[in-house]
Amino acid sequence: MNQERFEELCSAYALGAIEPDELKELEQELKNQRPEQLNTLREILNTAQVLPASAEQLTPADSVKDKLFTRIKAEGTPASGEANVTQIPASSSTAPWVRLAAVLLAVISLVLVYFTLNLADERSELQETVQIQRLELLNLEERLLATERYLDIIGSRDTYLVSMDGLDPSPSGFGRIYFDPESRSALVQLAGLPVTPSDKDYQLWVIRDGTPVSAGVFDVADDRFSFYQIDQFVEADLAGVDAIAVTLEPAGGMPEPTGDMFLLGTPSS
Repeated sequence: MNQERFEELCSAYALGAIEPDELKELEQELKNQRPEQLNTLREILNTAQVLPASAEQLTPADSVKDKLFTRIKAEGTPASGEANVTQIPASSSTAPWVRLAAVLLAVISLVLVYFTLNLADERSELQETVQIQRLELLNLEERLLATERYLDIIGSRDTYLVSMDGLDPSPSGFGRIYFDPESRSALVQLAGLPVTPSDKDYQLWVIRDGTPVSAGVFDVADDRFSFYQIDQFVEADLAGVDAIAVTLEPAGGMPEPTGDMFLLGTPSS
């Protein structure tokens, strides 16, 4: 997945506008646990949190305030013939206490504003943490389900194993295919292969009677171990297959092999 698409999905998630299929696509991408992707997601979540407070605060011009106060005074002056209200001046003994109370009120207000802002920051950080942990939980649940499916294939009584050895482009690489004839499901394990370039994919080929048939494409993000499940394998019986190979092809795969061959294996009879 390219960076532009990843940022688009993260933005939709942060704004609560992501569709179920897009959420699944985002969760699938985050399985790789790439630090730059997690940083991008955190930045977008932070931006979404401060958007409501990002509006510019405008201060009215002095001329506007002068006109407003003049109008207030004019409307507050009683017209001729109207009853006048006599204002009782505050006693000189109580005035200092009034001023002190006003100062204390202002200080308390500032303290409350300070704590309110701090609470808002903490709330924003907690929301970000909850959102990140929610995605991580979904990722772990998906991994658990995948592991259960892998164990079902490997643990099947009739599971067929094909091993593949590394060739010149990556001699240390190897692969295994666990095939369950009953469910026709396969588990592909790849290891020691270079990380897939952004414009390429690894492609699995099943060769029978000299004719290669594509069995799927894979994006390897880790040169240690990668596992991929195939629900409906292209062959129902691997015993009669000539060979199984992995090549590096343009992204999305090709109708027939065109790139370097990285792995090759022969099913045992």
